[in-house]
Amino acid sequence: MRNDEDGARLRSRVFIDVYSDHRRDVFHVVEVSMDETVNTLKAMLAEKNDSIVVKDDSIQQLTTTLAQLQKKNSDDNTVIAQLQTQVNSWTSQKRKDLAGAYNDMDAGAAAKIMRNLSDGDVIFILSSVQKKQAAKILGELDPARAAKLMTSLGHTK
Repeated sequence: MRNDEDGARLRSRVFIDVYSDHRRDVFHVVEVSMDETVNTLKAMLAEKNDSIVVKDDSIQQLTTTLAQLQKKNSDDNTVIAQLQTQVNSWTSQKRKDLAGAYNDMDAGAAAKIMRNLSDGDVIFILSSVQKKQAAKILGELDPARAAKLMTSLGHTK
């Protein structure tokens, strides 16, 4: 009979569930069979595995989305670089055209036009024309503004 008692004891296990009810810890003792315990733990493991699979799928989807976004960003950056090159080329050509117009213009007439332009625009134009023409135009401008522009021109070259 002693063996039967030992066998029953091996097939049983006691779980203690501890939780808090805001004032004190409560111990809840439940006696369940070893088979119930194993089945419960297997079910819990299966739930956790399912949860891991779902999370792995989510991670895979996010990784794929990230790769797609990075590729799109790379493609967009390539397009931006191409457009910037085009803009620079057009700007360079426009600058040459504008410089040509101011090079051919009388210095006094050019200075009259530049009186109505911002310093930044005047600096842009003067840095594009021939040095001799830039000097003539500066000579036709107000001396204080000409000095300011000359200082700025020195920093841009």
